[in-house]
Amino acid sequence: ERSKLVVVPEAVDTDFFDPAKHKPMDAGGGGDGTYRFLSVFKWEKRKGWDVLLRAYLQEFSADDPVVLQIKTQAFHSDGNFQAKINAFVKTLGSSVKTPLARYTLISKDLPLRDLPRLYRGADAFVLPSRGEGW
Repeated sequence: ERSKLVVVPEAVDTDFFDPAKHKPMDAGGGGDGTYRFLSVFKWEKRKGWDVLLRAYLQEFSADDPVVLQIKTQAFHSDGNFQAKINAFVKTLGSSVKTPLARYTLISKDLPLRDLPRLYRGADAFVLPSRGEGW
C-alpha cells in the first residue's frame, strides 16, 4: 500500500559540510600549486584501494604537482597500511612511474568537526569502489 511508503532523505548534513563554512585542512604532501586527490574509505578490497593506487602510481610521479591523500582505517585487518602499500607497489614492478608519486596516509581517527576541513582541502575526491551496500 503506497500510503505506507516513506522517503528517507540522504544522511549527509549539507549545512555542516558546507565548504564555505570551513577552512581547508592541511593533510600534507605538497605546497601551493599541488593538486590534492582525496580518498576516504575503510581498508578493504571492495573499496578498490588497489585500483586507486595502481592508477595513481602509473599516471603520476613525484615530479608531478599532485598528492594522493588517503584517509583510511583498518577493517578486519591490522593497521599497518604503509607495509601493505609497499608490498603492493612491489607487485606493480616497472609499471609505476619513478620517483614514486607523493601520497599521505591518515589512519588516525579524526573528530567529526575536522571532516569538513579534510574535504575542503581537496581538489578532487576519488573512490574506485567495486560496490556500495546501499
